[in-house]
Amino acid sequence: MKKARLVMIGAWGHGAAMLNHLAGGGAEHIELAALGMTSATETFDGWKQQHAWLRDVPVYDDYRSLLNKVEADFAVVSTALPHLPAAILETLNAGLPLYTEKPIAADEATLRELQRAASGKQLFVLFTTGNHSHPALRKIRELADAGTLGKIAIVNARKSYPWADDRPAKFPVKYGGTLGWVGIHALEFITAATGLDFRKVSAMESNVLSADYADCPDNVAVCLELSNGAHATLSLDYHRPRGSRTHGDDWIRVAGTTATVEANLSRNTFLLTGADGEQADTPMPRHENWFDLIPQALAGDERQAQRCHTLTNEAFRLSQVAIIAQQAAISGCTMAIP
Repeated sequence: MKKARLVMIGAWGHGAAMLNHLAGGGAEHIELAALGMTSATETFDGWKQQHAWLRDVPVYDDYRSLLNKVEADFAVVSTALPHLPAAILETLNAGLPLYTEKPIAADEATLRELQRAASGKQLFVLFTTGNHSHPALRKIRELADAGTLGKIAIVNARKSYPWADDRPAKFPVKYGGTLGWVGIHALEFITAATGLDFRKVSAMESNVLSADYADCPDNVAVCLELSNGAHATLSLDYHRPRGSRTHGDDWIRVAGTTATVEANLSRNTFLLTGADGEQADTPMPRHENWFDLIPQALAGDERQAQRCHTLTNEAFRLSQVAIIAQQAAISGCTMAIP
């Protein structure tokens, strides 16, 4: 199929995953046309050191100039959180579908503005793994849809990162906080694995490291009511020990009335337990590459276009839930999720 022309806006965050995809063979379907800066301090130097082939790609000092001058089919917007919502909005207004860093908004008014601009386009929240393509989450969804788990009764999800002293500057509550940056991953674990939606939320958060870091909670506990009447809990923290074998600690447990499944996404372990015992060698689906979804949709693949539409809606829904969960943590009240 014809290559889709890509522009990249911003040089921070998970956008590097698209570059890794291109370097690993993804350039068969995608042509990187240009790079656009969102600020003078966020340069592409680090990415160019890692990928020598980027040195030949044109760089625009102002991404708005790139959007006006470069012919493109889609974009990756991956920039520091202070610049992110505006860069997403400008890109959508330029008519481009996009993959984007998260959280796309820290308040409901900004989220609604982005939703209006995204009408008719494909918008993704750019997660580390593309959680819907993770084999373990896809397998849990297969088991749930097949009735193997029975009726889902409770879901527990966990995500843990190491602490760094620059986190308060990069991820304060005013830009979405720990719930927007970390919690949205765990929320997606739940929707990807079960297909269930959210109805109510309560949350608590604090910083036990130092009062100087209060703008960036280092631990968060969330309780949610799910659309089938069941419940879910999220455990989020910045206390992942430096000596841990993996950077993150991504884990989910889904308990149903007939079986329970537990998966550690970081360590690639999977355990299904039912009346007949434990099964740790369950065959997994293959890992899908979701960076080709938009190019395939643009090339006329109706199935992938529908997946883009579905994932776009979910990106906004997860963003809304994360925002309301943050409001619940601040207010100390249980809040309805419309």
